[in-house]
Amino acid sequence: MSHFMGFLLVLFGFIKLNDVKGFAAGFANYDPIAKNSTSYAKAYPFLEILLGVLFIAQVFVFPATIVTLVIYSVSLYGALKSILNKEELHCVCLGTYFKLPLSKVTIIESSVMIVMCIWMLMMFSSMAMTVTSM
Repeated sequence: MSHFMGFLLVLFGFIKLNDVKGFAAGFANYDPIAKNSTSYAKAYPFLEILLGVLFIAQVFVFPATIVTLVIYSVSLYGALKSILNKEELHCVCLGTYFKLPLSKVTIIESSVMIVMCIWMLMMFSSMAMTVTSM
């Protein structure tokens, strides 16, 4: 599962690199951290690529899972808040090239990533319990 997550993160990150400024501006419309930090918004595609590479290389997978869980949870919160407030925004999860509305697709994408992170954390937990019971 971590290889699949890694592939998605690298793919999404590279798509966003086509227009980092545009992505950062759009992302700041609904992500709470990006609203307060343009540096975070501009670094986000690079962060996704880094996390993806860590998952693919199987290096620092536990911390990468935690970071991925946090950033996607924050993004999901912001997207849900914007949708519930009936704000008509574009989702920049696939960069600025695709003019997708902030919608259920955004919610599903973030939720799937969150579920995969939780699943991986449960696997880490069960592995740790197995090791300690020996």
